[in-house]
Amino acid sequence: MCTSIRLSGVRTFFGRNMDIECSFGENVALTPRGYTIKLRHEREVNSHYAILGMASVIDSYPLYADAFNEKGLCIAGLNFPVNTRYLPIEEINPEKYRIAPFEFPLFLLSKCKSVEECKALLNDTGITDVSFSDQLKATPLHWHIADKDSSVVVECLSTGISVLDDPADVLANNPPFDMQIMNLAAYQNLTPQKAENCLSRLGNFYSLGKAFGAVGLPGDFSSPSRFVKSAYLTALSRMLPPSEITLAHLFSLLRSVAVPKGAVTDSGETGKSHYTLYTCGMDIENMSYNYQRYDRLDINTVYMRQDDIDGRDILIFGDANDKGHA
Repeated sequence: MCTSIRLSGVRTFFGRNMDIECSFGENVALTPRGYTIKLRHEREVNSHYAILGMASVIDSYPLYADAFNEKGLCIAGLNFPVNTRYLPIEEINPEKYRIAPFEFPLFLLSKCKSVEECKALLNDTGITDVSFSDQLKATPLHWHIADKDSSVVVECLSTGISVLDDPADVLANNPPFDMQIMNLAAYQNLTPQKAENCLSRLGNFYSLGKAFGAVGLPGDFSSPSRFVKSAYLTALSRMLPPSEITLAHLFSLLRSVAVPKGAVTDSGETGKSHYTLYTCGMDIENMSYNYQRYDRLDINTVYMRQDDIDGRDILIFGDANDKGHA
């Protein structure tokens, strides 16, 4: 369970809700330009773009859930079970890059500065069915990738890697992205304006107030419902003055599809609650990663600072809201 959104106005923002049942040892981490990125089946990368985002850092290796690079390219991985099919290494053309799922965010952000460059690189890439370790198996994911101009969705299906333009600029979980887009057609009647009285022949009715034009907008926490609600609100955001597209507005949209504890649980009396562990927003122009944890009201901000990006070692940031690193 997760939701991601891209917004563009005077500045561009990209963010997501991380909906999960427990912490995964996550912290904001900066991968500087000089950090050596080791890949299982390809040559290591010694010089690359700097990367900042939320990761679980294990054995000095950043496993990014979401991140952006110094050129403003963003990525978020969302849970995508059942439909995901990573390829065995022997099924990938050896002339292509063979990349493990846990390497995928690092791989793209280290090499690409735009969505268009990602599309070109993905034509020469296969994603392998390789786990980080015996304890950390490959997670079934699809990815939302965005820059200041557009966003795409990358899915590994039985038919191969699918790279689809995302006109809605949102992503959730199952079903596959093309089915989510098709489902949007059922909600073309929604409007932010006052609902029209189609029963006027039966007489005038007492007004119940504004917002009835959106009656029928899903409000549950299922993936199709979160996708529709996010797409609807993101589409309405495009009608606002560009100056009103702010980081605060992105957080407002993401909170509208956030999952509180107790709302979604595993089956059984001892089932764990799935909830929005954190919400993040990336400010591409200001090069900042902003996040709010479930149990905190404050928003922490970490900047990609020039003093940090030319190093060789991973930098891990704490939760102090000091606009810098702890």
